[in-house]
Amino acid sequence: MKRGAIARHCAPLSLRLAELLTLVAIAASIPPSLTLSASLFNRVCSYLPLWQPYLSLPSNLDAMLVAMGLPLLAALPWAMDGLLRLQGPGRSLLPTELAEASPTSLPLLQQLFKQHHGVALPKLICLDSPLPLLTSYGHRPRNFCLVVSQGLLDRLTGEQIAALLAGELGHLQNQAVVILPWLNLLPQLPLGIYALLSRLGNHCQEKLKQPLDIGFRFLYRSGLVLSGLGGAIAYGLFKLWRWPLLWLARGRSRAGDRAGVNLLQDPNAYSRALLAYGQALSDAVATAEQTPILLEALELVLPLGLPDALTASFAPAALTREQRFVWDSTSPYRHWLGLNNSHPPLGDRLARLAQYAQRSQTPPEVKLTFQSTHQLNPLGSWSAFKHRRWEAARQSLNASFATLKPLLLQGFPFYGAGLGLLLGFGLWALGGTASLFGIWRLDWVYGDLAILQGCIPIGIGLGLIVRTNAFFPKRSRRETSPAAGISLLSDPLKLPLAAEPVEFRGRLVGRPGLANWLGQDLLLLSEQGPLRLHWCSPLGPAGNLWPKFLRPSFLLGREVVVSGWLRRGATLWLDVEQICTVSGGKSSQRGHPMWAAVMAAIALLWGVVILLPNR
Repeated sequence: MKRGAIARHCAPLSLRLAELLTLVAIAASIPPSLTLSASLFNRVCSYLPLWQPYLSLPSNLDAMLVAMGLPLLAALPWAMDGLLRLQGPGRSLLPTELAEASPTSLPLLQQLFKQHHGVALPKLICLDSPLPLLTSYGHRPRNFCLVVSQGLLDRLTGEQIAALLAGELGHLQNQAVVILPWLNLLPQLPLGIYALLSRLGNHCQEKLKQPLDIGFRFLYRSGLVLSGLGGAIAYGLFKLWRWPLLWLARGRSRAGDRAGVNLLQDPNAYSRALLAYGQALSDAVATAEQTPILLEALELVLPLGLPDALTASFAPAALTREQRFVWDSTSPYRHWLGLNNSHPPLGDRLARLAQYAQRSQTPPEVKLTFQSTHQLNPLGSWSAFKHRRWEAARQSLNASFATLKPLLLQGFPFYGAGLGLLLGFGLWALGGTASLFGIWRLDWVYGDLAILQGCIPIGIGLGLIVRTNAFFPKRSRRETSPAAGISLLSDPLKLPLAAEPVEFRGRLVGRPGLANWLGQDLLLLSEQGPLRLHWCSPLGPAGNLWPKFLRPSFLLGREVVVSGWLRRGATLWLDVEQICTVSGGKSSQRGHPMWAAVMAAIALLWGVVILLPNR
């Protein structure tokens, strides 16, 4: 069997393994997160006067989740239909309408379903939404459903629509249209609660602007605080429950690209479709002036992730198409830095499609060179060790650790926990050695679990200090320009640590009111395109939830000047130092580094408090 055939046969097997591990991760993360959230909500409510609602969870929470999840799996097509209809009206899409919008799509569907599976055409649903949406779900070909939106039909050409449909049919070929769409229904519950509480909080906030009696003012003020707290917890649960699904979504996307190209027999058409879809997503967000809830809800099962689309469409005139994607295809850090993304980097996918085109002796649409990340693996020198090529092994090890060093500094707070653990074991070894030599003043250190428990937060605190000092360098007083930071996009060895201080001018947009209290949806519409902003108050999450705090959401829709650090990882974002309106008002001043310093101090003090009783 040839290598390509082996890869095609192993792709479904790897997806089944990823689905199994994802199910285990979901089962292990949801019950503890619900218990912790209920405890936090009850603790905060206990401090409110005359208002102490108690949120209790059943003891058999695991059994209840299984009892709810299995019927949801059996009713997947109807559950997805209901979820989509809650977001807006939809209608059945006739095959003639699809053929009119994309003449090559209907023959592709007929070829797969009638000739290969022996069933009629799948169910087609068209959502009345300006967003470019495309997804699919179903247990088997007989109840398979394709969902498109009017925005997709309006923004893309017929060839592009057919190529993206081939990718969705590739998921059907890989039998990957059941588990991920089913599991993606779970995060919709906290996301829906977040949206509902945001609207309730906005209503309370509008009422507080009117003259009210003291009783009604207290009632609406309590409703605002509880809605803000509950919405923050719900959005955090959405992100937490979504995180175990990301690995499966990335693997499903890669396998779907391969199967879609096999059906389409045109890798370049698939590349053009991905590029056009990314631009359509970016344009839709800019038009809506926020990240629509529906787009965030369905991101895992869309052809492309929103962060990849915003990164790919930024500064189109400053760099060529190949320069914009060179980081995605050749950076040795791209897979590590993309762990929080729902899809592989777009440049990585385009480079693989370029390989498929070259194998068919066709000039690729995007001329990218795919580069593996083996240089980040110190075990890559094992073959040299095995054949006793000592010099080659030494050079391989040196190259691996030289490449790993910046990545270790990037994730130092996480590795700091491991370093703290090593420090604890070192103290254990010191205590054991002292016991052997009869030094009784130190032998108590050996075997004390509190030593390990105290060293872990100390290691995390030291890691935060080291990373924060490198992450937020002192800015010079020289004038900064966007062009100074855009060059980061084309350097494959750049990490988010290597940031450029820049200033951008544009329109601040995002979700209005309570839905943006955490700063989770802040965008700057500049001349270079939409740019994601990361903002944090000097008081951290507590400052974000304080009702009267001057947060950037109060400046939505206004022309502002944003200064900060432009960072390039698997996606592009701007860490905000200061947001000023054109008239001179300000919203934030270096909140992130201050909060990082506070967290580091808390971690260090926590570790010291654990260690002090054992002196």
